[in-house]
Amino acid sequence: MPEDLNKKRNLSSTTVLYNTVVLPRKVTSIRVNPQIWSEFMGLVKTLGLEASSIIEQLISKWIMENRRQARLDSFAKEGKTVNINIQQNFYEQTINLVKANLALFNPKRKLELLKTVKDGEALAKNLKEAVNLLRSCRALGLNDYVEDLEALISLCNRKIDELLR
Repeated sequence: MPEDLNKKRNLSSTTVLYNTVVLPRKVTSIRVNPQIWSEFMGLVKTLGLEASSIIEQLISKWIMENRRQARLDSFAKEGKTVNINIQQNFYEQTINLVKANLALFNPKRKLELLKTVKDGEALAKNLKEAVNLLRSCRALGLNDYVEDLEALISLCNRKIDELLR
């Protein structure tokens, strides 16, 4: 049967049939750093393994990890230049990230909660976070959050001063 299948598909004699899937049998030579290859082969022999099975596993793993990576040149016609506006995407992603951090931090809620807190470490942690978010908001023009963050910073500073007295 395998011979009939090979004849029907007009395949060469170097083709091998595995579970009804026809795979060409081809050996490809590759260049590898001699020191790395020597160490690899030494370990393979020491562990009693086959080099081909390890190489196949590594290649399979690499394929699985990179299969969905689209190459930019596959989107462009030959000879055309591809320009990508990474700056705009980066800016939008940065704004989204800062907004997400603001939503998690929730300055209005923290302002209410910290009015009763007397733990210096918690105050210092919240102060640091509020200062970082305030800097980000000012740099990105997210002025809606500035007032709440400034009030929170002021409250933390006042509370820390009271604790230090």
